[in-house]
Amino acid sequence: ITYPLMENQRGLYIEWQKNPTTTQYNIPQAYSFEDIDTCRLVNALKQTVDAHPYLKSSLIEVNGTVVLQRNDQDVVEVKISELSEEPDKNFFQKLISPFHLLGDQLYRLEVIKTPRKTYLFFDIHHILFDGLSEKIFMNDLKRIYEGYALEKESFQAFDYALYEESELEKTEKIQEAESFYDELLTDANSLSLPSYFTPDGIDYAKVDVSLPSHQIDAFCAVNGITVNSYMHAAFAVFVKRLNKETHPLYLTISNGRDIGTDLQHSIGMFVKTMPIVIRTELVQGLTIARSESVV
Repeated sequence: ITYPLMENQRGLYIEWQKNPTTTQYNIPQAYSFEDIDTCRLVNALKQTVDAHPYLKSSLIEVNGTVVLQRNDQDVVEVKISELSEEPDKNFFQKLISPFHLLGDQLYRLEVIKTPRKTYLFFDIHHILFDGLSEKIFMNDLKRIYEGYALEKESFQAFDYALYEESELEKTEKIQEAESFYDELLTDANSLSLPSYFTPDGIDYAKVDVSLPSHQIDAFCAVNGITVNSYMHAAFAVFVKRLNKETHPLYLTISNGRDIGTDLQHSIGMFVKTMPIVIRTELVQGLTIARSESVV
């Protein structure tokens, strides 16, 4: 069975075609455990992947189009190795290698035993996996290891791909979206800020600011806004003053799971990139809300 790629996955695939040896979109993680049953951990890993069959998917080309092939029947592979001493960061760094997106298995699992600890290393390509997926994966692994049964995903990434494909076929809706973004991006200027890693001259400086989260939560509750909106507004005002552009543009991301269907426990690549254009002339005459306990 094959499924279409989502639009964000197409972007990652195109990026991979440009540089097939990159590890930029690998998502590697290493965890260490003490007093853990290695065999039980390996079995829990296998059950976790079985519970999220999207991880077993592979990319294939069909009639010139790259699609996702479902491989639920594949046996989960976990490499088991032993070391006589504790591994360091460089050891795990060497385990990270490029994925060949066409035909490759897109996840790698390894359990490493040492005299003192047991280590779990996994590396999954971003085309199947995002930040929330990692949290879901580890939570489910913990539950299975502790003997709990997992509920099946009520709406899988496979289903989402079909949903997105059907939405893209709605010509009127797509034209409306294109018109909206054409208008939004008119006269917008991409931000170009100094790099933190390559200081530009003697005036380079770094400023660390700590914000009291509980006071921000209270401010947002009083004003009926989300913390996300609060942070974007603060950033927008800052870059507007720093950059001096008329309509500065920057990009942000959404987890892409808010579609009216439960994707909060589904593993996949749902992240969407969204443009934000700062148009402060729309609120001329208004002042910025301030709270002495926050700002």
